[in-house]
Amino acid sequence: MGAKFEAIEYGGNGEHYCTLSMPSASVYKITMNRVSNGQPENRIERDFLDLGLSKALDDAEAHWRSQRNSVYPAASLILTGSGLKFFSNGLVLDKALDDKMFFAGVLDPFILRLSSFPLPTIAAVNGHAFAMGFVLALCCDYVIGKKNGRGWFCMNENEFASTIPPGMLSVLSRRLNNWKLIRETILDCKRWTPPQLHDKGIVDVVCAEEDLEREAVALGESVGKYAQKGSYGLLKHNYCTLHDEYRWIYQAYLTPPYSSPRRRIETDVFKLLMSEYEVSLNNDNMQEFFVRFHGPKETLYQGGVWKVRVELPDQYPYKSPSIGFLNRIFHPNIDEQSGSVCLDVINQTWSPMFDLINIFEVFLPQLLRYPNPADPLNGEAAALSMRDPKSYETKIREYIQRYALPENVTLDQDNEEESDVEMSDQGSLPSDDDNDDQVPGSVDI
Repeated sequence: MGAKFEAIEYGGNGEHYCTLSMPSASVYKITMNRVSNGQPENRIERDFLDLGLSKALDDAEAHWRSQRNSVYPAASLILTGSGLKFFSNGLVLDKALDDKMFFAGVLDPFILRLSSFPLPTIAAVNGHAFAMGFVLALCCDYVIGKKNGRGWFCMNENEFASTIPPGMLSVLSRRLNNWKLIRETILDCKRWTPPQLHDKGIVDVVCAEEDLEREAVALGESVGKYAQKGSYGLLKHNYCTLHDEYRWIYQAYLTPPYSSPRRRIETDVFKLLMSEYEVSLNNDNMQEFFVRFHGPKETLYQGGVWKVRVELPDQYPYKSPSIGFLNRIFHPNIDEQSGSVCLDVINQTWSPMFDLINIFEVFLPQLLRYPNPADPLNGEAAALSMRDPKSYETKIREYIQRYALPENVTLDQDNEEESDVEMSDQGSLPSDDDNDDQVPGSVDI
């Protein structure tokens, strides 16, 4: 698939959450390592998902997509924990209950994200999986458990008089295949061993504790081919959103305040205005504005600043936004003259669940971090990146010095040359009113 990358650490608030690595050339691995009570219990709350697992999933997907040539490379992803006692000990319940938007705004979208990830996913369950930890494993396509040592699967909510949130129930009802199994798991709080769940078709592989990673990598290498056509995640996403128990999660994004495009536009633009990004509305129009975007740290674009124009169609978020770089940037997937962007990850997978913050915190940084010279808009940049990497790096720095120094990039709207950038009106959900003669544009997000 291409060169492996160095392991990436994720954390926040003084804690280490997880690590993304590649144990083989076609297998990504997320290792959870959040310590509670002196050991890695990997208990789940907002920051663990937002700053840890979600970012790791985003980076793995971005790296995989950046390797695309005529087809995507074969690849898979393992989710596991460090240590031998816990895979995950479930939610940090008090924090989850105090956070009014945690379940609908964080946990449920994460469940759908992992369940519809575009690569085959493998839960290598290294220890106990309690409550949401059990559900976390079941969000993966394959589950490997230990035939010896610690490794119970248990939904123990009834033991401490708690309910199970609907998003978690949706996974259990989809994966546990009969009422007796559901009753024993949810109501009786049965502590299942991996061999027991293997006999019931829930766990795919059981192995010795010391062979867990080897078995997971071998399985990942054998199933990675299913990701090559690019439809693997879409098939899972459609199944999840159409499955009766998953429908409510998807519908949550189609109900107020999100059912009305106007309300959703106002909500998302307000969130962007309240963020750390510098934003300027064009004549107070919430559907056209400019964002001052800094090159990501530890990339060739660090130190550069770009003025990015954003246009929201009337059908947003069901139709994707358009964006364009107004000052020049040297990048294989960004047209130097028009500012158009070839951003396959967004073209392929735009969903109403994404918002404007995702664009500037995830999608654009990934584009700059992982260029794809096999699908260029700037042929010179693509060729130079493959033929002469040192000259490619030098030219990027030259462009930053000429066009992207922070002191020279403002959000003033009186620059005619900048305002003439071509924008795209195409989106992920085209309407009958689209103009077939539209000007080629920047990014179809």
